Amino acid sequence: MDKCNYSTFSQAILASLHSNDLNLNDAWAVVTDNASYCLKTYKEVLKEVMPNSFNVTCLCHVINLVGETWQNYKYFSEVASLVTWMRSVFKKPARKRRWVSFHIMKEFVQAKDPREAVSSRWNSWYEAVKYHTEHVHLYREFLLAEKSASQAVTNILSQLETEEKVQALTVKLTFLSDGCSKLKTALSTLEGTHRPTAVSECKIPNSCRSCSALHLLPSQLSRL
Repeated sequence: MDKCNYSTFSQAILASLHSNDLNLNDAWAVVTDNASYCLKTYKEVLKEVMPNSFNVTCLCHVINLVGETWQNYKYFSEVASLVTWMRSVFKKPARKRRWVSFHIMKEFVQAKDPREAVSSRWNSWYEAVKYHTEHVHLYREFLLAEKSASQAVTNILSQLETEEKVQALTVKLTFLSDGCSKLKTALSTLEGTHRPTAVSECKIPNSCRSCSALHLLPSQLSRL
């Protein structure tokens, strides 16, 4: 589809249903993404043609939305800022190489590449938080040695200017890294499985498991 919205999504689904000659009365679940246009498509179009079905939204999207509430929670604003600023700091490949060398000198082990939080990649924010939890105690010394006047470096050094501030930030980082590990595990598991999860998650009786579940993902419609 050139555009993905309520109108094009509805038309594509109805066309694929018609071409595959499905018995729509046998459909018990319509599994879609959690996007608003998907919900609207089911409520205003698909529910009418599949009266025995109900909408099951993507579990990954739901869990990711739960995770995002922590990112936007005011109490953890310092953590969110650190993640954003450190992403900017490590944009330069030369600085990444200096960081690896610095880490070996201080910790006597090879450092992994800094984790980059990307909005389009689930779990990447929490992976970045975990990384910073493990290394924040080294950032002040490293950045002072960099002698950079960039705004990101200046902001981070302000966050870490005293031992008390470092400890307070470490507590918040540790809380998020440890407390949200189950969300990370759930997302990784759901992303990595090819088995339908609607049956188990919605507690569908065994007698219904032979019925049809219609999985509708925008990325797959072009192949129907």
